[in-house]
Amino acid sequence: MAELENNSQVTNDVTDNNDEAAKVEKAFRTFKTQEEFDNFAAFMRKKGEESALKNAKVTDGENTFNAEDYKKSIKKDLEAQIRADIERQAKMTEAEKLAEERERMMQEFREERVELNREKARTMLTKAGFDEDDMDVYLDFVNEDTEISLGRIQRVCDTQKARLEKQKKSIIDELQKNSPNMNFADGSSVNALQSQYDEAKKVGNLAKMSSLIREAQAQGIQLK
Repeated sequence: MAELENNSQVTNDVTDNNDEAAKVEKAFRTFKTQEEFDNFAAFMRKKGEESALKNAKVTDGENTFNAEDYKKSIKKDLEAQIRADIERQAKMTEAEKLAEERERMMQEFREERVELNREKARTMLTKAGFDEDDMDVYLDFVNEDTEISLGRIQRVCDTQKARLEKQKKSIIDELQKNSPNMNFADGSSVNALQSQYDEAKKVGNLAKMSSLIREAQAQGIQLK
């Protein structure tokens, strides 16, 4: 009786092992050729994309829609628009068709010209010292008229350059007033102070070094 139970247990173990092997074989499918694998992979990818689309959601900012239904709705609207356009063109004369095509081409030309002028204006504003954030207000006024648009931008740039130059001169005049023996216009004051400091440091003249450091700090200069 014990032997029968043991045989039964062995049979059950074999059956369980076979079932497990079948599961493994099903989970890890084998392919005879590369083409068979590629076809299976393409099928699974398409199946996954269809499932994702079916469950995906889109929003117009206020309402949420099923992506697949939204896609069908857009397609339906587009098809209706195309049919209406075909019917409209069917009723047009050749002259009207030519005029419409000419207007379409002119619109494309205007858009390209505006983009080109905006790029030129951006370069001009950058060279004049404008930050990226400050450019937008001026770029919004650029249109397809190159002469008028870039002429306006040039005047803005000239005003900006004059303003910056005035600020620079005011700062230099103030520094020159406090240190009349220094030439701040070309930056030589920095070089002169650094040279004197290096010389004083070389000979160990601490009093001179201290005096130069105070003078440099008063002028906003950092000695090394």
